Amino acid sequence: MTRIIALASQKGGPGKTTLATNMAALLARHYGKGRTLLVDCDPQANATSIFLGPEVAFGPNPGLNIYHVLCNETRAEGVIQTARLKLRRQLSVHTLDILPSHLSAAVAELELVTKFERERRLKRWLAPLQSRYDYIVVDCPPSLGLVTVNALMAATEVIIPLEPGYFPLVGLGLLRETIDQIRRQSNPQIRITGYVLMKEDRTRMSSETYQVLQKNFPNLVLPSVPRRSVVPESQANLTDLLGFELPGDDSNYDVLPEVTKAFIKIVEEVVRRGKEVKPA
Repeated sequence: MTRIIALASQKGGPGKTTLATNMAALLARHYGKGRTLLVDCDPQANATSIFLGPEVAFGPNPGLNIYHVLCNETRAEGVIQTARLKLRRQLSVHTLDILPSHLSAAVAELELVTKFERERRLKRWLAPLQSRYDYIVVDCPPSLGLVTVNALMAATEVIIPLEPGYFPLVGLGLLRETIDQIRRQSNPQIRITGYVLMKEDRTRMSSETYQVLQKNFPNLVLPSVPRRSVVPESQANLTDLLGFELPGDDSNYDVLPEVTKAFIKIVEEVVRRGKEVKPA
């Protein structure tokens, strides 16, 4: 069964795209070789830029992208592009399929309002792809609008990243309420796989945020990701962390920095939790 994992947040800034891109790349490298798809639903198109380049994500002549799938009845198969993942300064043998976004895709939120079955359009177009992929990772917009609802309708599970602080914790209530409503009304299979504290540091706020998560969701807290400058540096170099900093063989985890090991632990735990879920 294909696992469709939505990375969702009710606000911008928690590291949602960072988590989505590194998760998808790790799954493609080690768990779903040739069978992992990253769906970029975020009109900021940062995930698209990292793997397909700024011209595809921000260029003046947008090609087919998530907007055309959601609003123009374009089959997703014809929109997907394949990226070769980097290994230091070279290309590795691993590939990741991308359903790209573009800055112009921001209009999808408005145009979906008038579309038939506006909440189910992504689910309809992803359905024929599921035999091709073990994992589909969806990077949602930083809001709870119609595009995010489309992602949640299509997803089998949700991972929620958040940064340290009081307001991110308060915002979890609305996101959880939205997921619960979608589960009750339209997508009974969707579940929350975990919460990830991003940008963790040694501040009291970071410690308290983690404690609140552990207290309220003790079985759903995934490994935290420390705040490190190498994360934006890898993004500026248009690669996931393994492609940016790995000195040699990508199976030699002992040489990896702490932040990369954190993403590896998250993916290992996500894979493990998927094996524990029995099909309905």
